[in-house]
Amino acid sequence: MPSTMPYIPSFQYNRIMPSPGDRSALRFDGHSPSLKCFFDEIDYLGNACELSPTEKIQHTLCYLDFCKYKT
Repeated sequence: MPSTMPYIPSFQYNRIMPSPGDRSALRFDGHSPSLKCFFDEIDYLGNACELSPTEKIQHTLCYLDFCKYKT
């Protein structure tokens, strides 16, 4: 008996974190209220790209401008 389920094509999405210079790259605006949102976006995108926690940290450091945000 044939299946009655419709065929749904499988799509492969580009699972690559954007480079820091890319227009779609994540950015932190320097204001403390938006810091949690920045980290949430890194976590969400990192999960979608199947990154390990260490890889997420490495990408987070790439997105920060250390000349602009000195401690």
